[in-house]
This record gives sequence, C-alpha cells and structure tokens, in this order.
Amino acid sequence: MDIKSNIFISHGSKDETLAVELKTFLENIFLDSTVYVSGRDLQGGQTWIENIKLSLKSSKVIISIITKESINNNWIYFETGAGFTDDKSIPLITDGLKFSDLVPPLSLLQVRTLSKKGIESLVSDISNKLGLRRTPKMLTGIENLLDESEKFLKIRTKEILASKKEQSKVSEPKKVEISSSNKHSGWRHKDIVEIYNINKNSVFYAKITLNDIKQTFVIYIRVLTVDNRKYWIGFAGNTKNSSNKTKIEYTRDQIYSSKEVIIHENINSIFNTGFPELNTQPIQIVCIRLRGSDTDKREIFFEYKVI
Repeated sequence: MDIKSNIFISHGSKDETLAVELKTFLENIFLDSTVYVSGRDLQGGQTWIENIKLSLKSSKVIISIITKESINNNWIYFETGAGFTDDKSIPLITDGLKFSDLVPPLSLLQVRTLSKKGIESLVSDISNKLGLRRTPKMLTGIENLLDESEKFLKIRTKEILASKKEQSKVSEPKKVEISSSNKHSGWRHKDIVEIYNINKNSVFYAKITLNDIKQTFVIYIRVLTVDNRKYWIGFAGNTKNSSNKTKIEYTRDQIYSSKEVIIHENINSIFNTGFPELNTQPIQIVCIRLRGSDTDKREIFFEYKVI
C-alpha cells in the first residue's frame, strides 16, 4: 500500500497528545497535505517499521517534537536524521527546553519553538518546503494549539513530580528486603520463571556482587504488555557505555567501578526509553534471566526484587 505523507511528525510515545494537536492544526492550514503521526496513523496490514520508512521517504517535511521526555529518545534522532541530507527536518522544542539543550544533529538544524512566533515561522518553513507560492496568513487554531499544549505539559509535569514523590517513599536500594537470590556463572543464560504484576510505579531492584570490577554480567526481565506481547529489558555491566536494541529486546550497557552493582529502575520508564515507538505498556514480569561473564567463570551473586 502506498503512503502519501507530505508532513511527518516525529514524537516520543509520551508526547502523542502534542503530536495530535499539531497534526490537527496543520491539517486545517495545509488543506491539500497529509500529516502523518506514527502510531496514530499506522496502516492496516503493515509492520510499523515499514510504515514509518515509507512515510519518511514520501514526506517533504519532518517535524520533530522535542520535550524533556523525548530529548534523549534514539527514535527521534533516527527519524530526524532521515530528512537531514534533504533539508526536510525541523525540530520543534517545548517543555521549557532551550536551543542550548540540543546536541547534533538537532542543534545543526533550524529550530522552532512551540510559541506564537515559533509556529508562525514553522508554517512559513513548511510552505517553502512544500513549494507553495504563498505562506498561509490566516493561522486558524494557533491559540487553541498553544493552549491545549500548555495544559497537557502542565498536567504531565504535575504527574511526574507526584510520581517522583511517591517513588521517594520507597526504601533506599541497599535496605530493600530481597525476595530472590541466585548464583550464576558463564555466559550461558539461566532463566527463572517468576510472575510479578506491575504498574506505572513499579521498580526493579537488583544487587549484583562481582568477583572483580571488570567482570561482565547481564540481568534481564521479560515483560508482558497490555496487548499480550513479550519484550526483554536488560541491564548489562562492564562491556561498554551504550545501549542495544532489537524489535523485542532493549539492553542498557554501563561500565561500573565497584564489585557491588545496584540497579534501581522504574520499569515503565525504562520500557518507554527502550521502545518509544510502541503504544503499549508492561503489566507483568514473566521471567528473570541471568548471564555471567564470558571470560571469568567465577560465580556471580544476583539478588533482585520488584517493588
């Protein structure tokens, strides 16, 4: 199925409300154009990645919504980069961010702000990239776009602060009463089938005791989502400082300087970081997977708990 998308809106999963508000505004201004919002405009019978690739290719403009929730989102950089060489990409910053908060390639582009002047400039940019002879003068709905966006961001900021306050009530990591302890060695994985029901405030806590600060390890949790799909979230130590991603697995790698490694992560947040393109949420942990070092065969002590 061919996808015709003149304007592509790139956004993080938590910013879909902003993307939809912007889509509505632009569709009322550019009546002959198609505005694509990933996730919301997914075509039936197509995989999400093929759908996005086709939409990016056919778009003449790529608008990337950058907020505090999405500024470190790898997917935003991927979609923005798709229009970099053709000068199709326009970052749109909001949520209190400044130009100085951006890094390449975003900082190398002409950036607009979610403000009256910024949206007027954005409309002019879009007109030029679409090859229109005239820039629309009547920007119907601009005040509504700004008002609804501001309301959404204010509500979300309050929710984030409330969530952090709630999480701060959780005992300090080192005081957590451990529910499961295991020893494991070698790179061959060991699966422990355990079921934990989780919500947006659930935290995964783990303490890994190594024999040497350079000894490598991975501890995974396998989560079941609302739409009955399963994904792996991994925490790897002492291989590199980066992340690995496939369709069903996201692993964060980090170099540690201690033989005792503490992991204390909100499961919902790390899932959204790893899979920003998915419009779903984890509701259950169904398995814990342990991996030791591929070179150091001494046993590693794994302790973990879901809070």
